[in-house]
Amino acid sequence: MKQVKFIQQLSETGCGVAAICMILDFYGCKTHIAELNKKINISRDGVSLRELIKVSKIYGLTARAMQLQDKENIRQIYNELPCICLKNNNHYIVLCKIKNDFVSYLDPEIGKVTVSIEEFNKSFTGIMLLLTPNKEFKKRKKKNYSFSLLKLGFLDKKMIVLAIFLSVVIQMMTLFTPWITKYVIDDVVGKSANTNIFILFIYSIIFAFAYGLFSFIRYKIISLLEKKYVSSLKKIIVEKTFKLPLKFFDIRSAGEIISRINSIDALQQIITNIVTSIFIDFTTVVIVAIVMLRSSVKLAYIIFAMGFILCVFLLFFLKTVDKKNLNSIMSREKTQSYLMESFSNITIMKTLGANKIVVGKWGEFYNKQISSEYIREKTLGLYQSFMLSYRLLPTFVILFIGSLLINDKVMSIGEMMAFISLTNLFLNPLATIMQNVFDFQYSTSIIDRLTEIVFEDEEPVNDGKYIKNFEQLEFNNVDFSYDGRCGEKVLNNITFNLKKGDRISFVGRTGCGKTTIVKLILMLYPYYNGNILINSENINKYNLKSYRKLFGIVLQDQMFFNDTIRNNIDIAQSHTDDEVKQAIKIACFEADVEKMPFKMDTQIGDNGHNLSGGQRQRLAIARILINEPQIVILDEGTNQLDAITEDRIMKNLKEKNISLITITHRLSTIVSSDKIFFLDNGKIVDSGEHIELKERNESYSRLFEKQ
Repeated sequence: MKQVKFIQQLSETGCGVAAICMILDFYGCKTHIAELNKKINISRDGVSLRELIKVSKIYGLTARAMQLQDKENIRQIYNELPCICLKNNNHYIVLCKIKNDFVSYLDPEIGKVTVSIEEFNKSFTGIMLLLTPNKEFKKRKKKNYSFSLLKLGFLDKKMIVLAIFLSVVIQMMTLFTPWITKYVIDDVVGKSANTNIFILFIYSIIFAFAYGLFSFIRYKIISLLEKKYVSSLKKIIVEKTFKLPLKFFDIRSAGEIISRINSIDALQQIITNIVTSIFIDFTTVVIVAIVMLRSSVKLAYIIFAMGFILCVFLLFFLKTVDKKNLNSIMSREKTQSYLMESFSNITIMKTLGANKIVVGKWGEFYNKQISSEYIREKTLGLYQSFMLSYRLLPTFVILFIGSLLINDKVMSIGEMMAFISLTNLFLNPLATIMQNVFDFQYSTSIIDRLTEIVFEDEEPVNDGKYIKNFEQLEFNNVDFSYDGRCGEKVLNNITFNLKKGDRISFVGRTGCGKTTIVKLILMLYPYYNGNILINSENINKYNLKSYRKLFGIVLQDQMFFNDTIRNNIDIAQSHTDDEVKQAIKIACFEADVEKMPFKMDTQIGDNGHNLSGGQRQRLAIARILINEPQIVILDEGTNQLDAITEDRIMKNLKEKNISLITITHRLSTIVSSDKIFFLDNGKIVDSGEHIELKERNESYSRLFEKQ
């Protein structure tokens, strides 16, 4: 029976995409997870069954969802395999085989698993997706994303040509060793030609010096090539990452993304070695093979056979190592991601007294990482041991057979020793070629994880008209779902408007959709039903960059750089000191800055840890005000300020005729709003001023009755 090829998920929520990818591959449609990601909506909770059915139809698969009422009846779908099964925690796997009382399946996270049906049913929900090709299904070869990605980096062609030329010279010089071995043994020692020894010694010294010089120059060139290539590739990928839509970051942790970008460094030696050595080593193998055939056909065929056995072993070995590479990379990503998140919240960890818990949890991740890396290194150790042993074998074989040929006077001792040198010159490049194939296999594991970044669709910039002035913002019957247009609605029939200079507030219980409205206003999610208008025009008609310049947003948890107050306000360093001071003044942060030892040049520490909560919020307000926004959005952006300071800031914004959108649970923040919108379960259930809402809406009144 045909085997299902294992394809590992590339993110925490990517099991469903990987499962579909495996099914498509099984039926002959070779695709890539990066391609499927463009056609499927992955939410923060993963992929819905509806989305899997939708994408399977795109590729010509007939999809039939079913739920087993009695999970013991799983044997009934034997003829429907392979199929996708849903396990607990919304995790998809590919069921491949049912035999007797056991099942085998591919878990997109860990690989092949074989367990008893009883054990399988403990985590199996009973929900299955049966997939079969229909007449619209088309087989196809897999697009090579690896080379497409690698071509993004800068490779200096002149330097590559020079490196290849030097490599050819160096490899040709190595052919001098077998010749001189034969000459010394047969002509110098055998014929007692002592007069030639000194001259030969001088030539050998010159040869060794030239060999070392050429090798050094080649090393410098390749080293420079590596640094240029990796730095250019890393810059391109980092720039691309910042252009990706918010949806991409919703389903991936910061640590995971950083780990992927840092893994580019591992490509440094691999890529340049492949570019410069495959051609050289292949040429060397061919040339040495010809020389060997001219020297001894019988011995040459023996070495060719041993070389063939070596290649077969290494190709088999590569398949074993591929999965171990992926497991090692994924476990390292998880460890780094958890550690990064822990350090980012170190204050909370300390106040909760959770140090031991965090370290223990990190230890679990790290132990899994060490375990996966140990398994990989153990496999590599087997490879290295085999190679060391195997390289000795040809020498013994040549010594044994060569001795017989010498006794038969078919070969001289010098020719035999020269042939041993040729054998090494033949097998070593051959092993290097296979090693490069292995290294490239490892690099593809890294590249696969980078393809999600490189080939992800960028946030639409909208090359529309530029907008300079704000007059009115409108939401008309807007619905929104994180799963796409057809998923469960987070916002339902949202309608409101904001005019220039107005101040509106959104209130409601946690999770009712307030922050989601802000994300739609800022065009962070481009998919929604309904209309969002600015100055009576659809927001999609405007250039994205010019549109967002209208806004300044302050969140409850702000990000700051480990830099000065000045540089955290003027991030682009394009404003004068007077402009920075004016922003500080409007944010009511002036008195605090004046008390600091270095005024605006005071270092604020990692993410502003040297500042109080209120100071951090005022610094964030100053940072947006320096760009002169026409609409300010405060998403719990003043909740750590006292009422007097907050009121002063609001008055300063009013004087500047800045429109204001606030999201808060604080009564003092909303009482002066022109209009308050009360949300419940993604709907605006009431609106008006604070006093009238309090009088007529019991739910609204309860929300603030204890303040």
